[in-house]
Amino acid sequence: MAGVFKLFGPSAFGAAVPNILAGAGLVAVSFLYARRLTPRFTAEILSVFIATSGFFAMQANEVRIYGIEIFFTVLAMWSMLLAIQTNNARERTIQLMVAGLGVGGAWLCRESSFVLGPFLLVVGFFSLQRPVRTLIPFVLTAGGVLAVELASYWLLTGDAFYRVNESLNHGEGRGNTKPFEFAAENEDFGWFIIHPWVKLLSYPTVTPIVGLAGLAGLLAFWKRVSVPFLTAVVFIGGAIVAFLGNGYVLSLETVEYYPLVAYSAYVVLALVIAQLIARGGGWRRAALGFFALVIVTSFAGEAFRDDGEYREANDLARLILEDRQPIWTDVATRERVILLLELAGKSPEEAEALVPKWDRDNPASEGLLYVAAPIGPFYFLRTVPQNCSVIDERKVRDLGWSKALARRFFALFSLEERLHPSLQPPPPVLLCQLGAAAA
Repeated sequence: MAGVFKLFGPSAFGAAVPNILAGAGLVAVSFLYARRLTPRFTAEILSVFIATSGFFAMQANEVRIYGIEIFFTVLAMWSMLLAIQTNNARERTIQLMVAGLGVGGAWLCRESSFVLGPFLLVVGFFSLQRPVRTLIPFVLTAGGVLAVELASYWLLTGDAFYRVNESLNHGEGRGNTKPFEFAAENEDFGWFIIHPWVKLLSYPTVTPIVGLAGLAGLLAFWKRVSVPFLTAVVFIGGAIVAFLGNGYVLSLETVEYYPLVAYSAYVVLALVIAQLIARGGGWRRAALGFFALVIVTSFAGEAFRDDGEYREANDLARLILEDRQPIWTDVATRERVILLLELAGKSPEEAEALVPKWDRDNPASEGLLYVAAPIGPFYFLRTVPQNCSVIDERKVRDLGWSKALARRFFALFSLEERLHPSLQPPPPVLLCQLGAAAA
């Protein structure tokens, strides 16, 4: 990112370039390895699924680390599988080193990938001949990356685990570093058990795909569709371990922390659909229909997920840059606007001064207030303060097409008023003048 900024200057697109490259790399890795390790058509189908996935396309267009993490994770998984199945000793060593680099790269991105190395070590131990000796390149490469990171942070901060501790503590008050103790203190073990499942079963770009993969697996079992056993077991097993490790050990339940679940679902779908196409006849037509359904579901899920919240931040950043005066807003919108102002060339100090943080307990008495509607009960300024007059009201974001279709469906049964808030049209943003009686 720093290199892109140095060459072309800071911009939102420049900040997304590393993730865009990781997204393209994810498609390439999926195709190249699947072409060698899976039956005909699987590589092409999997590549199309990843390229059109709402979940992975989203990761490639947002300035977050998860897209880079899943690239390294998938690279490690496929490399280990190729190392196990190749008969060439030199290639096996190279692929084990690549797998080690993938494990190290994923770890550098997020602590949520902590299960990847041990999982692949177990897979290699039970799948390779003379595993203790054969796995040395994998262990040395992954361990080397870890050693360099720990040494670097120790020299820079005096704490070898500085990055890990900072990352684990990002959810202050939630007890992310001690999930079991947190659950015990709150006497809510029931919620502790179900909360990762709630997230997994309610994420628009992942839940339907996991459901379709489950149906594909049942169909494969029922109709005796043969798929590469090791590939399926490794990806499904990796997804389960990632989900359990993050959901319960670290209490990081959101699906972005275990993107391997979504990727593994696409692998299962590609394997089953490819084998159905190979059967020919009516099975081929059914498989092509299933293929189209997966792609449409991906687009629909992304349209359902994308509430256009960043449009509000972009709108406020534009207002601030045009008027060059501070504007108050809620904490979520403020953090987004600060980043956008920095990408527009403002220093961190200038950006923070231009977007003062709204304090509901001690509200400001003068200036401008931007009332946005980000998702989350802790961020939304739900009412306009009494000493505030609305001077501008406009619609910044619209309801996505998949939500609009859902509303039309429920309207047939006169149930519009009982819909979940997520299916309601986004409220307009308000620009208010503080220090005046509300009009």
